[in-house]
This record gives sequence, C-alpha cells and structure tokens, in this order.
Amino acid sequence: MARRCGFGSTETLRQAYLGRYGVTPSQARATARASADRRAGGSVRGVAGGSVSGSAKASAEIRRNPDIARAG
Repeated sequence: MARRCGFGSTETLRQAYLGRYGVTPSQARATARASADRRAGGSVRGVAGGSVSGSAKASAEIRRNPDIARAG
C-alpha cells in the first residue's frame, strides 16, 4: 500500500501517518477492530500507548486521498 500511495517504504508511510494523525496505522487498525467488536458484541482489546480516537476516520480519509499523508 505504501508504494501505491507514493511512499518509498512502509516506514515512510508510517511516519507520515503518525505525524498527520498522531497514531500509527497499526493503532488505527486496532481501534477500528475494537469498534467493530463492540458493535458486534464481542470482546474489546485496548491499544497500548494512549488514545487513538478518530484514527478509524483518519484511515478512511487517507485511503480516499493519499496526498494528505504526504503533505503532513
């Protein structure tokens, strides 16, 4: 995905994402999974390292417009 979005490596994408949204892509995915688990009535696992509110929305936004990550 990093190369498709114009990044030279996955680490570059991770750093840009972290700089733009304050969470890593892994944290965003974990939050999205936890939200889906809650909606489905399943168990929820927390994410270490603090708050990741809004990260699922950020993930959707960056998929729609990858240029915003490069601008960060």
